[in-house]
Amino acid sequence: MHKRNLRFHGLVCLIVLIMAGIPAMATTVTLSPIADTSLFQNNPDNNLGGHTNFAAGTMANGSRSRAIVEFDPGSLIPAGSIITSVTLTLNVTAAGNSNPTSFELHPMLVNWGEGNKTGQTGAPASPGEATWNAPFASTTLWGTPGGQSGNDYAAGASASTSIGTSGAFTFASTSSLVSDVQTWLDNPGTDFGWMLLTGNESTLNSAHRFASREDGLGRGPLLTIAFSPVPEPSTMALVTLGTLGFFSFRRFKSC
Repeated sequence: MHKRNLRFHGLVCLIVLIMAGIPAMATTVTLSPIADTSLFQNNPDNNLGGHTNFAAGTMANGSRSRAIVEFDPGSLIPAGSIITSVTLTLNVTAAGNSNPTSFELHPMLVNWGEGNKTGQTGAPASPGEATWNAPFASTTLWGTPGGQSGNDYAAGASASTSIGTSGAFTFASTSSLVSDVQTWLDNPGTDFGWMLLTGNESTLNSAHRFASREDGLGRGPLLTIAFSPVPEPSTMALVTLGTLGFFSFRRFKSC
């Protein structure tokens, strides 16, 4: 009888350990931004946070623009979940030329203020709104105007893709995008979004406009995240109790 008890408890422990090692079913969610804006070198003290599109690239006169977009993974993904895939889809509403242009996503390293100014070139920023010169107008300056690589945004790109003149384009999942979102989920205080800029800002006529979260046609940025939620303790408890109950019943019948 003693050996049977040992075998019984050993089998129960083995099953519980196996169940604990099985990942939860993967789930996919799609998020819209919580903030997005453009930084215009041509209008360095203007904000464009409330406009229906944002811009990135270089104009024919050499003036640059960059965009920032931020999401909140924790709004739909439970804490402790494991991120497995991340893609970002943008819709082009206008482009400077007919040639595909390489765009990159760089994690932001500092916070910034979206603002609410509208218009193709925006309007003078109110205090706390992002501009080409400052993440928060009248308060803080970028390391260099437009944002400084390695100081205001990460020097290395998390993803890049070639973008044409119209329609939807998607940044495919990369290990860096997954790492970015995992970090933001685990440490929300580090979530400042991504900087969008062209791979070569010396290329003229590369400027593109993309539908923003204020776009009235439902074409705003979409972040699609696949993740595996961590099983809740109550779930594991039910598995354990069920296993114990099943084998207890089997032992009772065999007596």
